[in-house]
Amino acid sequence: MNTTRFKDFLSRLIVTRRHSEENYLVLFEQASDAILLSDGTGNILDSNKSATQLFGYNRRELAGMHITDLYTRGELQERSLQYKDLLTTTAIRAERTIIRKNSQQVPVEVAVKLLPDGRFMAILRDISERKKTEQALKAAVERYDILAQATSDTIWDWDIAGNTKLYNPGLKKMFGYDIRSIDNASKWLNDKIHPEDLPLVVESFQHVITNKLQHLLLEYRFQCADGSYKNIFDRSFVIYDAEKNPVRMIGSMQDITQTRNEEKRVEKAIIEAQEKERLHIGQELHDNINQILASAHMTLCSAKDYFPDVARTSRLINVSRERIEEALIEIRKLSHQLAPAVADGALLKDLFLELFNSIEVRGRFKINFHFDNRLNDLANETLMLHLYRIMQEQLKNIVKYAQAEHIDVILRLHEKHVFFKIRDNGRGFDIHTAKKGIGLNNIRKRVESLYGKLTLKTAPGEGCMLTAEIPF
Repeated sequence: MNTTRFKDFLSRLIVTRRHSEENYLVLFEQASDAILLSDGTGNILDSNKSATQLFGYNRRELAGMHITDLYTRGELQERSLQYKDLLTTTAIRAERTIIRKNSQQVPVEVAVKLLPDGRFMAILRDISERKKTEQALKAAVERYDILAQATSDTIWDWDIAGNTKLYNPGLKKMFGYDIRSIDNASKWLNDKIHPEDLPLVVESFQHVITNKLQHLLLEYRFQCADGSYKNIFDRSFVIYDAEKNPVRMIGSMQDITQTRNEEKRVEKAIIEAQEKERLHIGQELHDNINQILASAHMTLCSAKDYFPDVARTSRLINVSRERIEEALIEIRKLSHQLAPAVADGALLKDLFLELFNSIEVRGRFKINFHFDNRLNDLANETLMLHLYRIMQEQLKNIVKYAQAEHIDVILRLHEKHVFFKIRDNGRGFDIHTAKKGIGLNNIRKRVESLYGKLTLKTAPGEGCMLTAEIPF
């Protein structure tokens, strides 16, 4: 290498080193963490601006201090400085408490390493806010545990981003699951929520998230560890980040199984009371009012023999007799509707056929009836009455509103259920409006009182199909 090239190389090396030193000084000064440089015995040699802000001393004051001057005596007695360990390891990290010039104690995170030139570099970060957060979190956890002990509800906390879910001990008490933390929470929930309720739960959750709402109230059936289901009322609160993305959801699950069972028991008692009242009214119409009218009919038939103007009297009596005969027919029909012959040993199929005949004779409908004859022998009086009333109520709706021509009725045994379907080809209706109808509500209450499931499918111009599955 000639002299000129060597001088150029040396010049570039000096410039590069100077630039490196300048960059180092810039990083040293602008670092957000406090940086201290000390010799091998702990005497402070230099510090950056963040260090002066952290300790409250200026750079000259720090340069005249020993590293131990920055820690409390108790801190050093509990954990001495580990200079010797730095000779055999890359770095040492620890949480310590330093003491500022104004005697204020500050928790810090310290990282110390040995530099190639034999000096020590300590990087200190103020963790006061983190410690406050940890203390607040600890207090919150303590309150959470107290709440968990005070309530019988199952409290849950869902990390939506991580898809993990935490439960309080209520999960064990209420459902029998001996777990506190669940990974892949979505899959676990989908497996435990009743299949018939899952679509509504998913749809409601998506509605809340899409519209950036915070409160969600749901009622659904949740599977226990033994395979049974409980009715649950779930109240939850959604937390969003700054970009309005859902990050966390907290809620409580309340067991309302007993409440729902009691409601069904009360509904069943009300229906039974209504049936007794109907039976009483039907019997009064048949045995009392009907007999009075029959007696009047007989009297009118013989009255014409006592009047001189036989022709005129006969006409008046015939008109009165016809009106009374119509009244007798209507009363017999009404008394049968109010008190069907279920208790008289009548077959369920015959009851349905008689009911169909009462509307089909008018020539308004073509009725296709598919009946499982096993029900004639297996259905008890209560089930027969409820099935009859459901059919009666829906026929009333079809006659009054449907403008249909065909009615299909299927009643059969299916495994451990009675399957009951009524379908018409009428004009249909808006299913959301139908939920407010008295007739359909009466049908729904009857099905629920028997612990069954009711499904309604309809739309304007598409007819109506009502399906009930009742445990046998």
